[in-house]
Amino acid sequence: MEKNNSTPKGIDPMILLGKAIDAGVSMKGGDFPLGAMPIKIQRIIREANDCYGFPVDYLAGAMLVALGLGIGNTHFVRLKGKWDESAILFMALVGRPGACKSHPLNFAIRPFSDIDGVNNSAFQKELAE
Repeated sequence: MEKNNSTPKGIDPMILLGKAIDAGVSMKGGDFPLGAMPIKIQRIIREANDCYGFPVDYLAGAMLVALGLGIGNTHFVRLKGKWDESAILFMALVGRPGACKSHPLNFAIRPFSDIDGVNNSAFQKELAE
């Protein structure tokens, strides 16, 4: 069987990508439903947006991942009476180079990275002893 590498007639991926990029550049994150998040998290997101210029949608997504990381496997939701699901989230930030993707993620995850660094140092010290 022959592999078909062509795109469907009338669809140009570069045009679609260009439109997605244009929508992302013009959007400043105002469409993200911040009202669904706790007030303290909303305040952090708004202030980081004002101070650092982090896009609201990137930072809010990163904060959801950080919240899931903090909850971890301590709490579960039972679905359909038999399926348990944890709060762990996976996320990919998609945007053009220089669209400020890494900084919001690092900002949201930094408290966990700091704790991990302290714990790793203590572990290395105990291991050496």
